[in-house]
Amino acid sequence: MKRLLAVGVAFVSGLLLGLYVLRASKASAQIPQAGVEPPHLTGELLLSSCTDAIHYKEIPELNFEEAVKISNCTGYVRGFLDAVNMTQTAMMAPGRNRSAPKPEVCFPDVSARQGILVLLKYLSDHPERLNERASLLMWAAVKQAWPCSAQ
Repeated sequence: MKRLLAVGVAFVSGLLLGLYVLRASKASAQIPQAGVEPPHLTGELLLSSCTDAIHYKEIPELNFEEAVKISNCTGYVRGFLDAVNMTQTAMMAPGRNRSAPKPEVCFPDVSARQGILVLLKYLSDHPERLNERASLLMWAAVKQAWPCSAQ
């Protein structure tokens, strides 16, 4: 159980670092005012970086900023998928309270690329939600693509 907790902490730490780097690269010239919380990661930012991630082979000369955007998208999506999978595995572990909520998503072992494609499709189908938090949009995309009720 300690190992599972350590893995979870590592995933969350990596996810937070990826979010920080993505936000820093997007707003590197903007310095927030003291006491003002910077904006959250949105679907619009993910749409931009994840579109680049899917089409990175078509970029003739990948510069540092583009590489960072691509890495941030891939890391965010992979971290999200791993965190959901790990949480659900822990929820279903032997000895757990069986009255715990059932998993809402049941995805197979998916690659970051598959997760990115699912996210991009969801964002394309729901452009009115691009200003919402990335985590809510990622969750909605995953629930739509791999609902447990369908398995």
